Amino acid sequence: GEDYQAPIWMSEFGQDTRDAYWVGLMKFLAKSDMDWAVWAYYGSTRVEDIPYSHQNLTMPETYGLMNKYYNETMFAGMEGGDWRIRDMQAVMPINPDVDSIDASGCSDCVW
Repeated sequence: GEDYQAPIWMSEFGQDTRDAYWVGLMKFLAKSDMDWAVWAYYGSTRVEDIPYSHQNLTMPETYGLMNKYYNETMFAGMEGGDWRIRDMQAVMPINPDVDSIDASGCSDCVW
């Protein structure tokens, strides 16, 4: 390595608007070959801050990748599909080195 290099933790992130922040982040991730995680996968979240309510209420998770039924992505109905999925796939390695993954001890691996 070079002097003053240090690992950077790219924590969870989420976005419900394809704006300059999102596009800039995707470009940064692609150029830096950084590992990342997205917030959040789920499509709904429980509402717990309703006083005197004994109902099991949920509301959409606006940053979630899935819809509340988990049968398609949140923005799947948009023209061109869900831009978040499309953009995140664009920054993933096209040819990951899957042969370097040690599958020994995996009882249901078929490769």
